[in-house]
Amino acid sequence: MKHLDPKQLPSDTPAKAPKQRKSAKSWLAAALLVVLGAGAGLSWLYPTNPSDQVSAEEQQVRQAAFTNMEALPIAAVPSEEIDAALDEMQLSATDKSTLREQLESADPSAAPATATRAGNKQLELARVTLWDTHAQDGDVVAVLSAGYRREMLITNAPQQVIIPVDGAAAVQIVGVRDGGGGITLGASGSGSSALMPIMTVGQTIVLPVKY
Repeated sequence: MKHLDPKQLPSDTPAKAPKQRKSAKSWLAAALLVVLGAGAGLSWLYPTNPSDQVSAEEQQVRQAAFTNMEALPIAAVPSEEIDAALDEMQLSATDKSTLREQLESADPSAAPATATRAGNKQLELARVTLWDTHAQDGDVVAVLSAGYRREMLITNAPQQVIIPVDGAAAVQIVGVRDGGGGITLGASGSGSSALMPIMTVGQTIVLPVKY
């Protein structure tokens, strides 16, 4: 009988199965690496902000210092910068026009007889700088003064806000959002600064100012 040539032996189909399994495992490993890499990339792009860590002692110190502080000096906006300041205040066209009229009517050079809106102080625009003194964790506050309200996401980088001020000479700060551990706010004016007490959501603190 003629022997079968080795080349005519049955096909090597069984030998391909391990190769396919190995290929499937390689694909799964590669997919896992892609998922892990994407997760790491997102973590780098959007890091999780830590919450504030404020000790009870520091909270007491800040509260005591704020209670005993004098009014915070703030700088009035020069008349030549009023238009630019109004643009920064994120007002509607109607509110901007109304505030401009109020500022003009309070201008002593224009109308000395109508110099006051409240007390003995004229309505003016002034600058206040706010920042987050601890972790930049998404704290949000609202600044209220002379009928104006502005919400701000406070950051470690100081941000300047333009506000109207009048004879009341007091600015209200309201806690809107706490990123964790309390709202940690610092405020500065012209040449001095203050650390606000650690705030909670919904709490209102009056920041006394002078200009």
